[in-house]
Amino acid sequence: MVEIYIRSRGFEQNNGYCWLQLTDTGEERVDGLPTQFEDESIHLIYSESPSVVLSRKQGLLLLIITAIQPDGRKDFSARTIRISVAFIAEDSEEIERVFRMLAANALDEEDNPKLTEKIAQAVTLGGENGFQGNFQELLGLVDSQNTEERIQNQPLSPEQTLNKLAKISPDMKRLLAEELREYCLPKTEGVLVVSTGIKKEETFRNARVWRGLSSLVKSEDQWWIYYPIPDFYPFPEPEGFWESLDFKFKIRLFKFLLGITNFWEAWLIDLIESKVNLKAQDRR
Repeated sequence: MVEIYIRSRGFEQNNGYCWLQLTDTGEERVDGLPTQFEDESIHLIYSESPSVVLSRKQGLLLLIITAIQPDGRKDFSARTIRISVAFIAEDSEEIERVFRMLAANALDEEDNPKLTEKIAQAVTLGGENGFQGNFQELLGLVDSQNTEERIQNQPLSPEQTLNKLAKISPDMKRLLAEELREYCLPKTEGVLVVSTGIKKEETFRNARVWRGLSSLVKSEDQWWIYYPIPDFYPFPEPEGFWESLDFKFKIRLFKFLLGITNFWEAWLIDLIESKVNLKAQDRR
């Protein structure tokens, strides 16, 4: 079973933005997404810019696509009306595959706007709340039979399981879309993917986002692996065993120091991240 939510507004002044839950028998106005996914829909994205979110919590997978702006759809003040859609389904390999495909297509929407066009066609003006959604059309988007053949299920390498951030750009969105089309998501619980506009890097770090893109992330043109780093260091050491062991020892020492005091904390974290990212870049 797939739960479908849409957020938009109507033309009239009293038809402001709100969430509707759609079913095959109608629609109901709700305060927002289910409690476990409130952060994803409120705190982790900038709602006025196109955003994509993937999250896994309590046996459920969430996909959010926001700020779709249909051509010519304006409110009473001639402001463009935005549309957001959220799908929630029981976690399974089949659903993950479909959600990865839709997330990748949304990230590529500037070059391939077919997905956002279909969502815009399924969410129209009218109804009690000023807008309404076609449940069957939106449900069809998550039909596993529509999954593109080029969506693969390759397992993640140890390096790919690390959490990474980057400044949002067309190139980084394409890189993320390619990764989603080829590789499975990590099996961990929590927020997996966030691509949005104005959102502080610290917000992503605190949420332990697996892949995060935002205009406020410092790292440009490439992924930045961020702390905490797993106890195992997943990159082979070409210099030999002793050099590898020495580096791992340093990482564990830094973690120990961080655990007993927050003195020099920012400096130590920056040093760890710089070391890890330098080694990651050497292996590309």
